[in-house]
Formats: sequence, structure tokens, C-alpha cells
Amino acid sequence: MDEAQKSTSPSTTTTEHFFNDDLVKDLFKEVEHSQLEERGWRNLRCASFHPSDPVLACGLMDGDDGRVVLLKGLNHSVPFSNWEIERQLECEKESMYSLGWNLDGTQLAASCWLGKIFVWRYPSGELLFEKKHPSTHPKLYWNRFNRDILATLYDNGTKVVGNGKELLIWNTALKNPNTHNIASEFDFCCIDWMSYNRFACGYDNGTIEMRHINEESMKNNQQGITSIIFGKKQSIVRSTKVLKTFIHNFIGEVRCVAWNEILKILASCSWDGWIQIWSKESDSPIYSLEVKCDAFSLVWSPRGIRMDDRIEAPEIPFIACGLRNGSIVLWSPLESEMEPRYLEKHTSQVQQVLFSPDGMFLASDAYLEKAIVWSTKNWENLTGSTFSNPAGDFPYQLSWDASSRKLASQDLPDVGDDLFRHSRVTTKLFTNHFKKRMTGVINPSTVPLQLRLISYVTEKGT
Repeated sequence: MDEAQKSTSPSTTTTEHFFNDDLVKDLFKEVEHSQLEERGWRNLRCASFHPSDPVLACGLMDGDDGRVVLLKGLNHSVPFSNWEIERQLECEKESMYSLGWNLDGTQLAASCWLGKIFVWRYPSGELLFEKKHPSTHPKLYWNRFNRDILATLYDNGTKVVGNGKELLIWNTALKNPNTHNIASEFDFCCIDWMSYNRFACGYDNGTIEMRHINEESMKNNQQGITSIIFGKKQSIVRSTKVLKTFIHNFIGEVRCVAWNEILKILASCSWDGWIQIWSKESDSPIYSLEVKCDAFSLVWSPRGIRMDDRIEAPEIPFIACGLRNGSIVLWSPLESEMEPRYLEKHTSQVQQVLFSPDGMFLASDAYLEKAIVWSTKNWENLTGSTFSNPAGDFPYQLSWDASSRKLASQDLPDVGDDLFRHSRVTTKLFTNHFKKRMTGVINPSTVPLQLRLISYVTEKGT
């Protein structure tokens, strides 16, 4: 097996060797990628790793003329400091807000501060479309079941007032990609795809809906067009159908919904201080956990890891949820005898939690405070020291690379008159020095970071 193949999927032997040795602190350290600094690109706003290749997309703000820069490594074991600039994607000098790859990495989407949406084909760099979202600061939600379907909605987590009552659906395979504009009386807060043409969405009044989109309407965007079905002409229905409506215990903004495709159930968290599990067959939650604190972000665990580090603990799916008080709760709704577990290292609002692709790590990012990487083997903090975030409550877009060696996270200073003039950013990488020399380690900058990259290397570099 060649080195490129080895680096794409870390071996089981390496994983076991890593955890069987005495766990040492400060496994993740910060190092710098110099090429961006050399070109004067310091206003980095967002970053997203390719789902399989060693590629990192970096979004720049208008202080650097607004563009997306793609960094690429020869393989996943190559240190990030040695990654080269693969190409630049021009965005008409628009300031980037967020980035996201589709399910197979053949398309990259970017949203901009003022509402523009760009989608490019990868690796060619061909611009598939450039369109305007009705509001500023749109968030991106790629469909996990179809590589061409994308949803966008206003990010109501920002301090900027915008229109959160519209959800747009795009089909990037069409010449005119906008297939649906879904309007609501209440603000959309979050969505998650349940299938090719079904999604769940949460609102700011505590309501959750499961919606169905007519499949034909996703394949053609012409209003009033007819389709031949069983030899008869029928008009295509462009609206969505509400399959199910749920309501949290108390009125409060639904911050996150997460569909579990294996269990066919939906998890949600809200400002009402509850995590709830919903089924399409029931009008009431089938499981509930009161955390007595505003909940902001949740994610289902991948296969093969345990919530409890006891050797006899079952491998049952569980939820990691970040809370306003800085705690992260681990809860297995299917195991009634297993008490929820709390990780207490953060002291401020946890904005996002994200498992690594191989399940070895859980990353968490907190408001105004620090990023932490946890070992899912024993829930130890692998970052040792904490890394400060600047002021700001814009989205903390965590992104793991496919090998689970590198993690990107970023945030933004508070909005103000001198936002772009005074926000200076450096690009950094935290490197795990597992019983090996540390490469490119530097001291944390006194300048607020907007993009941080962390990674670990093993003795064999695999």
C-alpha cells in the first residue's frame, strides 16, 4: 500500500498504539502556514476541509479582496505547513461568511456577508452559479443524500438583523438552480436533511417540522411546467408538505436538529433547556432530557465509540450537546440506566461540537474562550492548555479533515464601524507531538485569531 493510501485512513494499529501509551497533555500544538502570510492574506474568515482529499478551502474577507483560496497537501500525512496553494476562486471581492463541501467533494459552496451564494465545481474550479440569498449572512446546508441539493437560510445567531423567514432550496445541476423559496410566519433557525427530498427544520417559537418536497419539483425549476406521469400531463407542485409538527416543552428557539439515519429518529435542542428525541410515528417526544440550561449545538456519535470509558459499556448511539454554561452533555437516550455524562472544561457558551471522522476525537468551541479536543476513548482533554478566541458570536465553523488529524475553527470580532479595518488574522495549526519532535511550533499570537488549525502526527507519519 502506498503512502497516499495509508494516510487517507489511519490504521487500527496506529489508533490502538496511540491510546495504549500513557496519555500526555499538550498533544495538540499550534503551528503556522506561512504562504498565506507571505501573500498578505491575513483576513481569513472561514475554512472547510474536503471530505476525502487533503484540501482546505479558506475564505477571505474584503480586506484581502474577498476570495476563496484552496490549500492542498500531497497526502494527509504531509504537515500542513508544507501544503501548497492549489488555486484561487474569485468572488467579486465579496467578503466570505461560510464555506461547505457537498457530500462527495465535487462541489464547494460559499456564502458571503451580503448574501451572495457561490458554488464551484471541484477540482476544475468552474463556477456553477452565483445567486443572491434574500438576507445577509446565509448558512449552508448540503444534502447528505444528494450531492446537487443545497439549502440556505439566514443565520439568526448573528448580531445583524436579517430576514429569517425564508428558506431556499437549490439544485446545482440546473441552469436556474433555485427550485424552492419556502416562506414561514416564524424565523427558520436550523435544518437537517432526512433524505433526498425530506428535511427537518426548527423555528424560533419552539416548533419543529418534518417537510417533504415533491421530487419532480426538485428536478425542474420552471414555474407551471407539466410532467408526464403514467402518460398523463400533471402540473408540478412547487410547495412543500408538512409531514409532522412537534413543539418543545416551552416556547424557545430551536437551536439545532440532527437526524439519525440508522435509528430513523430526530434529536433537537432548544433554549428551553431540553434535549428531545422525536419519531415520525409519535406526536410527542419519545425521549427527553432536561439539562436546565440553554442548549446550542448537538451531534450524534459515530459508530464504534462508547459514551462511558468502562470496558463493559455498550456501543450505543449517544448525543453530544453544548450548553450555555460551558458544559457538554453526553446522553444516550436508548440506554435508560446510563446516566448522562458532563464534560466541564469550558466555562462559557459552547457554540459547536463535532466528532472526527474516525470517532477518536470530539472537538468543541466556546464563545469568547477556547477550543478543546477530547479523546473519545476516555474523554480526556487532548489540547492541554486552552486557546483564546477573540470577542464575537458569529458561527464557529469546526471542520475536521478526512484523516482526523487536522481541525479548523474560526470566529470573528464583534461587528462595528472598523470591523474590516482592524481585524487582522493569522493562520495557525496545532500539531500533536505524539512522542516525536514538534514541527513548526510557535507561540500563540497576541493578535486575535480568526482561523485556527490543529493537527496531530504519529511516529510513523501515518
